[in-house]
Amino acid sequence: MTKFSCPGLLTALQYLTSVAGVWTLAKLGLLYHDPFNFQTAKKFAPAALVFYLAIFTNTYTSPEAC
Repeated sequence: MTKFSCPGLLTALQYLTSVAGVWTLAKLGLLYHDPFNFQTAKKFAPAALVFYLAIFTNTYTSPEAC
């Protein structure tokens, strides 16, 4: 496994990749998403937190798994 010396940057890149994927699929007409608003964001906050924790724990535990 390749060692990545900056796990914070890796986490940011994973989020950027997720955003870029949704944006690209929406532009190609393969995905529809509602416009952003805070009411919807509050409803999805638990799912967003779980997503964040999954990426965070993956970033910090993957090097230890080898």
